[in-house]
Amino acid sequence: MNWTCEQTELLLTDYLDGLLQPEQQHAFDLHVNGCERCTPLVASVTHTISNLRALPEVELPPRFVYNVLDATLGPRESVSGWAAVRAWARADWLLRASRTARFRLPQLT
Repeated sequence: MNWTCEQTELLLTDYLDGLLQPEQQHAFDLHVNGCERCTPLVASVTHTISNLRALPEVELPPRFVYNVLDATLGPRESVSGWAAVRAWARADWLLRASRTARFRLPQLT
């Protein structure tokens, strides 16, 4: 397989996510290890991802979900009664889910 720089750029995220087929992985590695253009690209992206992993997790501010919804969907109508309870429970669930769901980055060697 004759690998190109364009293929490296196109499939870089698949490479980092470990999604390349073994044949593609081998061709990717051979190309990157010998290419003056792609070697620094892959090294730079790998370094950036490592730095992102090292960042501390940020605590979401109070009312984060409401602020995002207001900014994207516009102000909501006031609700009361069971509709207010359901809205609160949904917002609380979204907030908890957002705190536990983390962007997973691949382990690079």
